[in-house]
Amino acid sequence: MPSRTRRFRGSRTHGRGQKAGRGKGKRGGFGNAGMHKHKFKWMIKYDPDHFGRHGFKRPQLITHADTTINLEEVEANLGKYLLSGAAKQVEGKIQVDLGPLGFDKLLGSGRATLPLTITVPKASTRAVEKMKKAGGVVVAEEVTSDDKKKKARAVKAAPVVAKAAPAKGAGKPPEAKKAEGQAQAKTPEAKKAEGKGAPAKGDAPKPVGKSAEKTAPGKPPEAKKAEGNAVPSKPAVEKAKAPQKPTEEPKKP
Repeated sequence: MPSRTRRFRGSRTHGRGQKAGRGKGKRGGFGNAGMHKHKFKWMIKYDPDHFGRHGFKRPQLITHADTTINLEEVEANLGKYLLSGAAKQVEGKIQVDLGPLGFDKLLGSGRATLPLTITVPKASTRAVEKMKKAGGVVVAEEVTSDDKKKKARAVKAAPVVAKAAPAKGAGKPPEAKKAEGQAQAKTPEAKKAEGKGAPAKGDAPKPVGKSAEKTAPGKPPEAKKAEGNAVPSKPAVEKAKAPQKPTEEPKKP
């Protein structure tokens, strides 16, 4: 039991007022009550279209959807149409009037294999072309184009192509491009001067004189041995064969 309950014995509302303690809380009215009074700001923020009329409904006498039929369906139901009298055979060709059958428009889905003469209030260009190829005729008061449908089909069938990366020189001003071209195109004289010039940064300077001999890489022992065993030249051989003069002994005193 709450600590104040004993204190409120004899009080009808226990300090909560006339309606606050009845179990429904302080909700400020039932449903949409107070939308133009104490809940006005809530209505502006969360339900701004609550009041007033928005849009309109078109009269049912104006709105009318065409009842359509495809070429394939016409050929499939041709037997029924001949029995009912909607189709007649004249001079070897079958004539079909779709108006009395309740159709407003002829569409070109499916294959057209029979040369029919079809009379209809509206027809699509695709239906007219297909029937013409089959050797028949479509007599229509209005022929509508299928450009929108063709574009939609092309968009669906088109493969997704990734965007190509921009070229290296793209986005640069013409002056910068010109300067780059001049830097890249060097004259033959400049190239010749570069060839005669100082060595590159990575190359060490070549030693000169005795230091060059010291720094020269030593020959391997195998190469030295081969040089020792090499055949002597002709002047050296002749010098070795020439008779040597005997050396005179010193006279004894």
